[in-house]
Amino acid sequence: MTPADLTAANRNRVLALYGAYARGDLPHVLAALTDDVRWQSEGSADIPWAGLHLGAEGVRHYFAVLARECEVLSYQLDHVIADGEWVVALASIRLRYSARGTEHGYAKADALRLRNGLLCEFREYYDTSRVLRDWRGS
Repeated sequence: MTPADLTAANRNRVLALYGAYARGDLPHVLAALTDDVRWQSEGSADIPWAGLHLGAEGVRHYFAVLARECEVLSYQLDHVIADGEWVVALASIRLRYSARGTEHGYAKADALRLRNGLLCEFREYYDTSRVLRDWRGS
């Protein structure tokens, strides 16, 4: 596979994964992970879903905590940039926090690395201080 083919294939794979996530098809997303996936959500330990999650079980835990703490009301992919095994997704997200019922929108960036068409690394970046403030309601 040429570098250009790898880039195109990984970009398309990531678009399909975000489409599955937007439809609520979490089993599809989990099936696209390598056994040794590293899933990093930036932020302090005060944010319940933040931190490093290892393997499919760790990613399941991440999504379970996220679902307990908030509802994703909308997830809009704004730009997808790919180069070889790496794909970056710039997005806008709107959440409703479960404890208070408040809604907030954020810009975020995800960096994803694929190996043989499977997601082996995920890094999530957003304004963590704002998320923590909004989640706490302070």
